[in-house]
Amino acid sequence: MNASSRHQSRGLSPEKQSRNSAPRPATSPAPLVDILSHSWAYPCDEIDIVQSEDGVLGRGAFGEVRVASWCGVKVAAKTLYALQPLHDGRDRSSDEIGAFLSREEVVNLLKEFNTISQLRHPNLVLFLGVTVDSSNQLPRDVLTELLPHSLYDLLETHKCQLERHEVLGLGRDLLHALSFLHGRDIVQ
Repeated sequence: MNASSRHQSRGLSPEKQSRNSAPRPATSPAPLVDILSHSWAYPCDEIDIVQSEDGVLGRGAFGEVRVASWCGVKVAAKTLYALQPLHDGRDRSSDEIGAFLSREEVVNLLKEFNTISQLRHPNLVLFLGVTVDSSNQLPRDVLTELLPHSLYDLLETHKCQLERHEVLGLGRDLLHALSFLHGRDIVQ
């Protein structure tokens, strides 16, 4: 299925279809790889990320996780820092992105997305897809299901005291997830 028919099957308007499938201007950098050809890749304009501080779920070394709306559903969107516009508002060119991610690293990242897109287990957060920035044709946000809370929130923010059977249940669930991943050579 080509990108145009994928967008049509997602119910995009003809205007959005033509905008997403239109040839890039000569001034745009050539994409490192064709990400939108993957079934788990979506144009960035298909999600609305909550920009207020209330929308922040967490921050880490590689990105920031925010609440977003995608296909009418609230999801978690992790925005990757290395692929974001520069502080002066300009988008990074392919050469500038090379300072953060080489072509090989982008290809490896896509392989990881392909792998996690196939994982289904009740004790793993569900991977929903990746948004692609139209200005540089690189992944921008990793979309996953939005859980009602994190273990950190329960223990540190809300100071919940878990009973022994709850701790054992969490440990069991973690072992089931690790066993699942180990059985597929995801973790060694």
